[in-house]
Amino acid sequence: MSNPRQIAKYQTNKYLLEVIDNLRIAETENASRIHHKYSRLKLIALDYSKGTGNQTISADANIDAVTVKYIAEIMLNGAIMPPGKQIKIYSEQKILSHALNDNGMAKVTIFTIMYDSGRNYCWQITVENGSGKPQKQPSGGIAVEKGSYKKGNQIQVYMNDIDFKKYFLTVRDYVLAWETVHLRSLLQDRARYEEQNIRAYQ
Repeated sequence: MSNPRQIAKYQTNKYLLEVIDNLRIAETENASRIHHKYSRLKLIALDYSKGTGNQTISADANIDAVTVKYIAEIMLNGAIMPPGKQIKIYSEQKILSHALNDNGMAKVTIFTIMYDSGRNYCWQITVENGSGKPQKQPSGGIAVEKGSYKKGNQIQVYMNDIDFKKYFLTVRDYVLAWETVHLRSLLQDRARYEEQNIRAYQ
């Protein structure tokens, strides 16, 4: 049975890459942002080249809606892609510091897109999971403590230019449609929220 929240799927005889809708509407007081702070698209990669079931290797990463739009814009701008050279289009690393194991380690996700015009399958999508020790930064953010990262599953999926562009344009268009559908009700909620608060301070 297919996942009703599956937005896009790329599948070969060895790999599967899918995007799942985990988008959430913003709170009324943040309606102009459209997305909740935990609104995400879940990218799931499966490697069943050595078998299915328990032999399947999996990795996942959460990406936000703006990231998908950025990737779509970059991939359509061929001017930044010089021939015969591999370049990094996008890369991000996140540590899920809200859930620690018994050793004080947290799940780490890494999502990277590379482009190599010299290959027929010129797009390389890497999804990697591992663990690391959270460390608070002076800016207030959380990063992986240097030297603590332990690599887990890593899956690399290669796509040709047409398949890659179709894939991420499908996801981008879904995000745009989702935002359009929810914007009207969010703006109505925002107007009521503003009216109630104005009255409260009069």
